[in-house]
Amino acid sequence: MAAQPGQMSYLSLETQVFAEARVLFRIPPRAFKPAPKVDSAVVRLDVHESPDVEVDDIAAFLALARAGFAA
Repeated sequence: MAAQPGQMSYLSLETQVFAEARVLFRIPPRAFKPAPKVDSAVVRLDVHESPDVEVDDIAAFLALARAGFAA
């Protein structure tokens, strides 16, 4: 969700269109039972007043981005 360009997934792109995402802190797997095989994090989302991209059709923009990530 808070990834930088070049490391982004569709989830991070869509999240950052609508909000500023910041990792507050990480949570190790041992904090959960059973322990997952991934690290976790608490992420703060500060929602933008309007989308952070200037396009005529935000749904079409996101559909194009989703298709790009699916390719």
